[in-house]
Order: sequence, then structure tokens, then C-alpha cells
Amino acid sequence: MPTGPLLTYRYLYLSRLAEGLDFATFQPIAVRARARNPAIGISGVLLFDGERFCQLLEGGAVEVRALAQLIQADRRHVELTVLHEAMEPAARLREDWKSGYCESEDLDRFEGPNGLRGPTALSAFAQIAARADLLQ
Repeated sequence: MPTGPLLTYRYLYLSRLAEGLDFATFQPIAVRARARNPAIGISGVLLFDGERFCQLLEGGAVEVRALAQLIQADRRHVELTVLHEAMEPAARLREDWKSGYCESEDLDRFEGPNGLRGPTALSAFAQIAARADLLQ
């Protein structure tokens, strides 16, 4: 059986909570993702600062892209910005799926036209996730 490099499709985005919604919006999103994502082979982290979502999805390209389309269509998110999207010859950064809270200043570095993008954004997100208050 031939072996080759391990490939992981990564999708990292930042979005804003839609107007008229509040902090309580996060829990149902996290609960649904916690049940769905592992079942379809997706790992990663969803962070919320009370105003913005920042999520890393990792897995197969077909599965991650399909989930990304659902997220983009979700009216609870607005101003979705893709920070990093690539098929990479690497192991997943996370083998499980977690969600949790972070400080608002943590996500400031991704905002606007001069915000972090690409591998630099991915690295910064991994550092934020490592110290975030992740739920079980």
C-alpha cells in the first residue's frame, strides 16, 4: 500500500455576530458543532469573544468546504472573512473539536485590511486557542 504525505484541508475564518443577537447565540452553535463536526470527520476550534466568531476547521476538503458553505449561509454570522484556506501536507493542529471563549483583543489582530492572513493568521489562531477557555 503506497504511503504519501498526510494532507489536511484547513479553513480559518472570522465573522461578526449579526445585529440583534446576543451572547446567548453562541451556546446553540457550539452544541450543534460539538455533535456534528466529529461525526463528519472535522476537527478544530470555534472561539467567541462576545461579538466575533473565529473558527478553524480541519479535515477532508469536501467535508470542510461543505461545512464552510453552511456557515457562510448562517444568518447568525455577518462580515465573514476567510483568514486562511489551504490543503496542506501536514497533520491536523487539533485532532478533536472544541469551542470556547477568548478575550476580544485576541481577535483584533485579524480585523480589517491589514489584519493577519494566511499561515501567519493560522499560527496566531493556534496560540490564542492554546490559552482560550475551551469547553468540554
